[in-house]
Amino acid sequence: MSPITDRDFAEIVTMVEAFTKILVVLVPKVKNGTATEKEKEAYMQALSGLDDYREKMAHGIAEKWSRYGVVKRIAGSIPGAGPALVPVLKDLRDLARYKIINEPSSRPLWEGRLRQIEWDMRQLRD
Repeated sequence: MSPITDRDFAEIVTMVEAFTKILVVLVPKVKNGTATEKEKEAYMQALSGLDDYREKMAHGIAEKWSRYGVVKRIAGSIPGAGPALVPVLKDLRDLARYKIINEPSSRPLWEGRLRQIEWDMRQLRD
């Protein structure tokens, strides 16, 4: 994957925020069985859209760790957004594991980041 510019990353974050806002509203309706057909369709499109952007967001964060704070900003600004952001952190966790194995010189750095990612995943699930 080619490097992600700050501008591209900002666009990715905007899309992740938008899909997260939609999911926060629709997930309870779908789980409770009260969603209309249009809401179910919107839910599926939001899930698909989030899937399209979550890996890009994880790669962008892996390129520049200073971008990591955006995950907590989204979680803090959208009540109930935590579970929707866990897939982004799972992708980032996988990238961290890859870097630990394949880039021995940066292993201590990525081990620390991996602990932070796993901690945040537990916090976002609650």
